[in-house]
Amino acid sequence: MKSNIIIGKQISIENPRINELTIFFGLSKTKASIICSNLHISKNTTLQNLSPIKIVKLTIILQKILLEASLRKNIIEDFQHLKNVKNYRSYRHIIGIPVRGQNTKNNSKTQKKRAIKRIKLNK
Repeated sequence: MKSNIIIGKQISIENPRINELTIFFGLSKTKASIICSNLHISKNTTLQNLSPIKIVKLTIILQKILLEASLRKNIIEDFQHLKNVKNYRSYRHIIGIPVRGQNTKNNSKTQKKRAIKRIKLNK
């Protein structure tokens, strides 16, 4: 199976473009379809049918978007900031129970079990 390297990731040439662009962390099918519609690439076009100019334009657009390691780093920094603030939401993140008001009486039993283990380990 032939492949092409775009921004450090090997992308298969034979597969349709939307399925292959979702290989990047942080790029959903919706974002991939928006990017391809901006470049005037049809849904069924494969990478081998694209001209080198369009591949270069695609890599330029992908470099502007926050993807892969930089996105993961951003997410980790956001959680660290929450933990440093020490408010209700961060406390629930730390102990591992639902954060956004979900019911904890009947649901999220596995999260509560993990939270209890986490609290016992920290003591």
